[in-house]
Amino acid sequence: MQGFGRNIITISEKLFSFIEKLKIWKCRVENGNFGNFSSLDSITLENEKRTIIPEITMHLQQLSESFHGYFTTGYINKDQRWILDPFLFDPNRWTTVIY
Repeated sequence: MQGFGRNIITISEKLFSFIEKLKIWKCRVENGNFGNFSSLDSITLENEKRTIIPEITMHLQQLSESFHGYFTTGYINKDQRWILDPFLFDPNRWTTVIY
């Protein structure tokens, strides 16, 4: 996530996308779907999968929680989306005050 042309907005978007992906992976594992972990899926038996589910879900939950402290900027809300795409800015929404 470091390098030329990187900024806090693009990096935080990627980080929060990854956190959302962890939630999906956790849900899939809880349902017995190990498709996101192809190596694990190919080497384990059905019995072993059932016993390892709680450990994997706990690990994914802890991993997700540990990423929340990386940036304090939080999610980019609807009003700030124009930062990523300037064409989303609506000039009619903002009124000008003349003194």
